[in-house]
Amino acid sequence: MTTREPSDPKFDEIKPKDVKFDHVTFAQRWRNSRYFDNPWDTWKMSFAPLKLITFLSKINAETNNSPNYYDPELDNTLPIQSPIFLTKEPKKDCKIRLTWLGHASVFCQMDSIGILTDPVFSYRCSASQYFGPARYRSAPCAIKDFPPDSIDLVIISHNHYDHMDMSSIADLAKHHPNAVWCVPYGDKAKVSNHLHKYSAGKSIVVKEFLWWEEANLKTLKQDCNTNLRIVFTPTQHWSGRNIVFDKNAALWGSWALKSNNASFWFAGDTGYCPVFKEIGQQLGPFDAAAIPIGAYIPRDFLRSQHVDPKEAVQIHQDLLKKPDSKHMNFKHSLTAKRYVFLIVSIKRLLSNKDPSHFCCAIVSPLMRRVCSLFPVNKAPIAGEWITSNKSFPVLNPATGEEIAQVPALGAAEATRAIQAAHTGQPKWARLAPAERAKVIANWAENIRQNSSQLAVLIHHENGKSIDDANGEIGSAISGLLWYAEEAKRTPGHLLRSLNSTTKRLLVTHEPVGVVAVITPWNFPLSMITRKVGAALAAGCAVVLKPAEETPLSALASAALAGENLPSEVFSVVTAPREEAESVGDVFCQHPLVRIVGFTGSSAVGRHLYGKAATNLKRCNLELGGNAAFIVFESANLHQAVQGLMSCKFRCSGQTCISANRVLVQQSILPQFLALLSQNLAELKLAPLINHDAVGKVNRIVNESVNSGARIEYVGEQK
Repeated sequence: MTTREPSDPKFDEIKPKDVKFDHVTFAQRWRNSRYFDNPWDTWKMSFAPLKLITFLSKINAETNNSPNYYDPELDNTLPIQSPIFLTKEPKKDCKIRLTWLGHASVFCQMDSIGILTDPVFSYRCSASQYFGPARYRSAPCAIKDFPPDSIDLVIISHNHYDHMDMSSIADLAKHHPNAVWCVPYGDKAKVSNHLHKYSAGKSIVVKEFLWWEEANLKTLKQDCNTNLRIVFTPTQHWSGRNIVFDKNAALWGSWALKSNNASFWFAGDTGYCPVFKEIGQQLGPFDAAAIPIGAYIPRDFLRSQHVDPKEAVQIHQDLLKKPDSKHMNFKHSLTAKRYVFLIVSIKRLLSNKDPSHFCCAIVSPLMRRVCSLFPVNKAPIAGEWITSNKSFPVLNPATGEEIAQVPALGAAEATRAIQAAHTGQPKWARLAPAERAKVIANWAENIRQNSSQLAVLIHHENGKSIDDANGEIGSAISGLLWYAEEAKRTPGHLLRSLNSTTKRLLVTHEPVGVVAVITPWNFPLSMITRKVGAALAAGCAVVLKPAEETPLSALASAALAGENLPSEVFSVVTAPREEAESVGDVFCQHPLVRIVGFTGSSAVGRHLYGKAATNLKRCNLELGGNAAFIVFESANLHQAVQGLMSCKFRCSGQTCISANRVLVQQSILPQFLALLSQNLAELKLAPLINHDAVGKVNRIVNESVNSGARIEYVGEQK
């Protein structure tokens, strides 16, 4: 696409000397009017009727296949929280704070400057509030709620209705007339006239920019003492309040904001193009950036104007990457279709880190959806969902990407949970067995109704396939239903007295009290229901510490236990690895804990058993095995191999009953190995739980080879 400088006399008057016209094009439209265009080969857009019909049909199909988000689910999926800036100023050591207000509206606070991007607070993004696209979520606050004089600068990326809302502009004129407005070239008149209409005669500064034009807030705002460099940078998009009469009559773009101590980059809608690398080279790196990901499906129609999540990550890499950068670390998840504006927060790792080493984290709306079963970054302790000053990440074993943060709890929270369980347990024990059974059965039903979300959650945090996750969920449900019935069957014994012919002795089973449970990661849901369900059926209270690799299933199971279960009776202590031993010691040594249940390694079980022995505390330990699989020459080889495949590779070989040794009679060994290799070639394994597990397997293989073993088959490691 060719470019040329404009010949418009009016344009020449305002043309800054340092504007790069290789990125700005003017061309002649009908009636000799001018419009802007995108100079990159990546731009291709058409509103031809046939393409428009195709687009609408694809959108309709996509809508029918997409999840429907209703308000109750959205409240959990994307909870509306009261913005911190309404009551608290940023800490002095906080370089930058971003608050997402919906779609492309972000409130950025840096160096005592308040910056509002693309303010849209109306219910509909349309010329009228009676028709047009409506919000999925209401705004977390109104413009009038902002503290007085907290908004110093308002920036607009382009003039589409969902980025430049006239109703919001009017409210800003009424409540924040001292704010300076920076808009793309071509939008000044419309914005200025609307501001003047509602500002009660007060003059409001509005400056329009061409690409690469810049200004300093100190020169635009008289009472501003902070240096804030404002640069209008290119993006690949288009403009127009209607498609026919004013399409591309105004410019569109992004904003680079740089103060003495912080930097922020904001884009409106954009397709991916080469200009982002140039922005990064000339103005980067940035401390934080925000990009709205609009509708990006169907991709062939929307690629030019809206990035998809992967392209958004690429933009951030372009913005952050220095010419001599050697290390880039990006963690990202694909978004759910439509619905969510992704704010990508980029922070350079400080303290003893290479300044060229960055970390970019993108919140996964998919995990937001499955985690909607329970409050975000909270755990149920002593009857309430609490947070912590520290948290630790939950990683997807397949990709290594972060899918959630959970509170980093320790011995103090474990002690608090035990004390609350001791207080609440008698009330639970006094319930009639049939009532306890009803609560447990209701728990099973809640799991069944949410099985699809739980399967996705288990798949992401544990790595097992959806089919295997559904199998585990079925096991969890059947286990709870069994315990619900067993709660009704608590038999006693009526004995004849040895010393009297008229007396009888009645022996009954009573709940022991508080049970502490530690569960493994290989079956993150069914191991919980197996242990907790039995304890609850008996009338006990439970304090659970799930494996640090898979705490989300535990949090979901606690949330699904239902309102009828006294909240103090079931607590979940989400402890990181460094706190696991201290929590285990509390479980074993606290006098109110009567039984410790543990499933895991023999080494940890031995440690817990030793700690509990000092108090003569009962332990229920299910530890690792060293199972042998023996095949004699009289066996059916096909059945034997199938049995080994099931026994060895269930849960990627990560179960306590997996075969660790295979003994085959020498006479059938060649046939057995050949048949086993054929089956292994067709096997698709889920990932091991973490890098430590991979290292352990590699270590065992290497030690075996060094001891004389021969590798018969090598699979592909991904």
